[in-house]
Amino acid sequence: MAIGREKIYVALFDLLTQNLLAPAGPFAFASRRYRPASQTGTANFPAFYLIRGREEYRRELLYGPATVVLRAHVRIQAANGDDPNAVTETQMNELVDAVENVIENYSGRLGTHALGGLVQVIQMKYVQPLVDASGMGRFSEQTVVIEMMTNH
Repeated sequence: MAIGREKIYVALFDLLTQNLLAPAGPFAFASRRYRPASQTGTANFPAFYLIRGREEYRRELLYGPATVVLRAHVRIQAANGDDPNAVTETQMNELVDAVENVIENYSGRLGTHALGGLVQVIQMKYVQPLVDASGMGRFSEQTVVIEMMTNH
């Protein structure tokens, strides 16, 4: 039985864009198709991209159904390196908090019954800083990994 991956990723992207894009949220741009920060355009910052990540099939019983774990990467970009006195992590932390608030507010503390019943659990897995603009660069990037679980 297929798990309907595309429906799950579309539902997650819709949830994030409805709550995170301006005027509802702090982001100016969102897409499911990643672009390097240098090609995003300054009017589109901060931006996020939803990118399909790794999948795992977990089996508790030899012949039982698998639990499918889907991971989505929310790649956050900000153009916050122009001010040498600014702490770039301040904005990045606020953007990660905004993503986390949407996931927790939508699915509750336990992350159950999410995305209209398409998945049983949705939760943040981890945050990975990628590029910090406080060095020589202009752009900062981080990835928020969201984990969703459903039965196969």
